[in-house]
Amino acid sequence: MDPFIYNFALGGVVFVFGAVLAWRQGSLGLSGRGRRNLCLVLGVFSFYFILQAFLQYKAPGMPAAEPSAYNPTPASEAAVDPSKSYRGAPVDYAIMIGYFLVIVIMGVFFGRKMKSTDDFFFGGRKFAWWLIAFSM
Repeated sequence: MDPFIYNFALGGVVFVFGAVLAWRQGSLGLSGRGRRNLCLVLGVFSFYFILQAFLQYKAPGMPAAEPSAYNPTPASEAAVDPSKSYRGAPVDYAIMIGYFLVIVIMGVFFGRKMKSTDDFFFGGRKFAWWLIAFSM
């Protein structure tokens, strides 16, 4: 499937869903601030739509490289061959296990006072909404 079609078909569904929610909440509309916001949203969407179409479908006056045959190197062959691939040194596994243990220990330490899912997901409502949103 063409990436442009996929991107704007799937992304368009998400975009329309968000636009409908914004319309229902009054952030988008046909008058006043709603119209301004609607123009901004559609303008930004149109800009990226046109930019991607222009760049993806061989922009006029810009030379495109011709397709060439792929000549794999031994290292790239080893990366896709399970019998030859590099699985990591012991230090790589030690770092991953250590990171996992630190995360679990921090979760247990900071989560010991949690009494409900409200405490877990919203930090007991002690933090700003934007901080909680970015943490998820």
